[in-house]
Amino acid sequence: MIGTVASTDARFRDMVPGHRNPEDEIKTMRKTMMAAMLAGGFITLAPQLAAAQAAYTWQGPTLLSSGNTMNGCRLRTPMATHSGSLGLSNIFLTVSNTGSQPVRITANVELSGNNSRKSGSISSGLIPAGSQAAIQVFPPGGSTRDGTTLRVTFTSCVVGN
Repeated sequence: MIGTVASTDARFRDMVPGHRNPEDEIKTMRKTMMAAMLAGGFITLAPQLAAAQAAYTWQGPTLLSSGNTMNGCRLRTPMATHSGSLGLSNIFLTVSNTGSQPVRITANVELSGNNSRKSGSISSGLIPAGSQAAIQVFPPGGSTRDGTTLRVTFTSCVVGN
């Protein structure tokens, strides 16, 4: 009988006002500490996350292009954009076909500045006359996009379907 009474007391002791279970207190402390550590980590990383997601645009003197009129094509590169992580998200180059016929293009692209240089090649599907296409280039990498120049050299432009 004594064993039964002790076990009954253990089951109902949480119902007694003022009684605290040490195991529950330890769990509560752990949860509180973990929440505080996560909040502190987020507060520390928040400015870096915001900076990583800020958009950047190359245009005017920071976006240079050549070969825009080869083979009777009329191409413009009004801008290139990047947003997100420097190492994971790609630059997108806007190419405008201001000609009267659809075109397909290939080009070499170079990003330079801040003591670094990165290059690659791109190609497009059919860009209709009077339309624009956003072409994926490459992730910029490095530590910043500030002070960089993007150079686009069109290597081919095929007119027609």
